[in-house]
Amino acid sequence: MTLEQYFGESYRYIWSDNWCLDDDRVWFIAGAINILFCLDLNKKETIVVDQIPSDGFRQHPKCMKKGNHVICIPDNGMDIWCYHIPNGSWLRIPVETPGKIRVSCYHFWLFLNKLYIVSKGLKKILEVDIDLARVINYYNISSDAEKYLSESVLVDDCIYTVSSFPVSIYKFNCRNKQIERYELHEINDKIQTLCFDGEKFWLTGFQKKIYIWREDTKKIEIIKDLPEDLGVWNFSGKYKQLINYTLDTLDIPLFYASVSIGDFVWLIPFQSNRILFVNKNTYVVKNFFLEEEEQTENDVKTQLLGHKYLLEGVIDNRYIILFSLKNKCIVEIDTQKLSYTYLDYTLDFKSKSKIYKIILSNYYKRKNVILESEIFAINELIKQLVQQVNKSEDKNKNTLYGNSIYIKLQRDI
Repeated sequence: MTLEQYFGESYRYIWSDNWCLDDDRVWFIAGAINILFCLDLNKKETIVVDQIPSDGFRQHPKCMKKGNHVICIPDNGMDIWCYHIPNGSWLRIPVETPGKIRVSCYHFWLFLNKLYIVSKGLKKILEVDIDLARVINYYNISSDAEKYLSESVLVDDCIYTVSSFPVSIYKFNCRNKQIERYELHEINDKIQTLCFDGEKFWLTGFQKKIYIWREDTKKIEIIKDLPEDLGVWNFSGKYKQLINYTLDTLDIPLFYASVSIGDFVWLIPFQSNRILFVNKNTYVVKNFFLEEEEQTENDVKTQLLGHKYLLEGVIDNRYIILFSLKNKCIVEIDTQKLSYTYLDYTLDFKSKSKIYKIILSNYYKRKNVILESEIFAINELIKQLVQQVNKSEDKNKNTLYGNSIYIKLQRDI
């Protein structure tokens, strides 16, 4: 794990999987390490809150807030962690996981004071009582172990989850706990995205098509006329050209996520070269072009992750907040003005020092499996840590402390 993968070059960014909005603050968890952060939107300053008491890569990459708690949702983790803001304490809620199944909890909502979480790995919906600090129920979405679950949405009092092979939509009623299943036989695709526009459900998969399903009529419409310049960046290295425009069926999802805002459904790329927005009434499809997001042969090879963006959230039903994995910063799309802005947020001195200590502590816990490729990054980290420590007021004392850290870590490496 390099410094960049932890928290970016010169702390210019910290990548994360979602933003939890809290008035003028944002709570989020660093994508590569279990650290909870808080961003002050007014000061544009980010601080380290605390490390989640759980070891490992991408244990709890998403979070949400309920009252005085920030709830950290598991992906590779086997539990739910709740951070109590007033006193800085942690509360653990265990999740029942047979074997070592990756729970993959990416979608979650509060309903009637209970937290509902969709686990793609367990193929269950978890009902969590935060006050009792336990999962009070597990509801099976599908008993088919081969089923691939993708995205879920909450509509009124029901959770809709889409699966493939064949494509089905499962409807879970949060009130009576009943589950209905709708099979969409007309769709022969592996579905990745799902959103609801107030009347219709929009789905996309691995083909250059957009599917629209109405629950009331059970009818499906398919948009096939996507822009001719819609292609896929050569992230995999298997194409001759930088962008492949010809493939109609891909081995990756066409889009990473979708959101409905106003009269449009916005489609966020996985590896495709365009953000699209579609009029939900006329089905007219348009490109949203970001000049800075055009790739080169070099940067497709140095991409932070294997796709274009991370969807952090939507603000005021207007602004789409993305993390650009190419430019490694936040991009804010104004869906009304059809404009965009890149945003930077800083880390203060104390937060930088705190991150150093956490990373070095993690290193010591797993130094017996340190990768050779990490040695340079750790060396640089040590040097920066010593420089930061030596800038403090008690220079003589901390220079001795800093040098002792450097010598000890160099010996260990």
